[in-house]
Amino acid sequence: MKEWWSGLTGRERGMIYIAGGLSLLIGIYALVYLPLVQSKARAEREFQRMSLEAQQVFEGLALLQRIDLPERPMTATSAESLELLLSRTAAANGLQIVRLQPSGTQQLTVWFDQANPQVLMSWLTNLEMEQGVRVSRTELRKRDDQPSLRGSVQLGREAGQ
Repeated sequence: MKEWWSGLTGRERGMIYIAGGLSLLIGIYALVYLPLVQSKARAEREFQRMSLEAQQVFEGLALLQRIDLPERPMTATSAESLELLLSRTAAANGLQIVRLQPSGTQQLTVWFDQANPQVLMSWLTNLEMEQGVRVSRTELRKRDDQPSLRGSVQLGREAGQ
């Protein structure tokens, strides 16, 4: 290899240096820069999509909080404990509760590991409208591997129910 290199003229060596430098630049561009730019664009698209989903969830929660229902007489189902009511109605809607945690007087935090967003909103709306159970707080995130949500929802009844 040394013989070959020493047999080259200065001009040929310069051309090899330039070709090597250009090859290095093209390699860095193709193997480092382009994947970074594509990854950033993909992350921005995902952020926009998730922002739209979050906005829909927050608008739905705001609607739930704005609904001012007239007082209804207590039904047979609203006389059951909050824990039993949440477990029964969640199972009926196909939601799997991972954990129920007391969060205060007549309040429970419900944890989901995997919940369909539309089913979850429907369940929360039905609880609000039919059972008088209000949403106090939510902490929901999209699962990386599936189009579902994981997190917690704090629900409660007013003291009279």
